[in-house]
Amino acid sequence: PGADEITAWSANELLVFLQHLPRQLDAESLAWLDGNLGLTRRGNYEILVEWLTIAAGSDYEPVFDRLREVLIEVGRMKYLRPLYSALGRHPRTRALAREIYASARAKYHILSRRVIESVMQKYAEEGSE
Repeated sequence: PGADEITAWSANELLVFLQHLPRQLDAESLAWLDGNLGLTRRGNYEILVEWLTIAAGSDYEPVFDRLREVLIEVGRMKYLRPLYSALGRHPRTRALAREIYASARAKYHILSRRVIESVMQKYAEEGSE
């Protein structure tokens, strides 16, 4: 679909589109999506987190500031788990995950902290250090 068609979609249609994209895309595709759809600036957290999950898993640096904001502002496990999991795919994003977690940890519920710590433990177990 073209940008004009996608921008006419409802939030639910856009969410389904994002959910069916590969979890890793090249920088050119990510730039096109964000440039045409304004995904990084979205206020709808369902769409925003789906987008940031794809972008984080693709090591797409232009979203890192927004990703940091979301992980510090939002404490819902529904959003935290997929984002921290996606950050585990690349050495640079694993370092970013640890940095963000260190600053956001105190704001998270104890159960959220445990889950995130187990996600980050998998980074090392998978030989990704």
